[in-house]
Amino acid sequence: MKLVISKDQLSSSPEQFLKRASYAYIYDRKTRKESFTLRLGHDHYPRLHMYVSEGGESITFDLHLDQKKPSYAGSNAHSAEYDGELVSNEIARLKELVSKETKEPVANEVSKTEKKCFLSKIFSFFRK
Repeated sequence: MKLVISKDQLSSSPEQFLKRASYAYIYDRKTRKESFTLRLGHDHYPRLHMYVSEGGESITFDLHLDQKKPSYAGSNAHSAEYDGELVSNEIARLKELVSKETKEPVANEVSKTEKKCFLSKIFSFFRK
């Protein structure tokens, strides 16, 4: 399942965004591909597996569920699920994180006049 967003929807790189979403970076030496995984338990499998691609002004997150590692040597094939409730729920969670990220800088903006040191906050409390 794919999630396509605009680059300006993220305040940082896709890698940083996925790290904040609890994904771990993986570099496959055999295929020389970079990807990200989110473990669903204490073992390596099952896991959510994400490939990221950037093109123009968009970022594509391509997500699937790896049920288990390849069954036999020399094979890249594995039991993967590209749709399903778990994958769609994770896409929904990522959409929510993206929407929070685009709103957060505005919501957390504090003007310089509002910033006060600790002591001035205490003394202003007693002046009231």
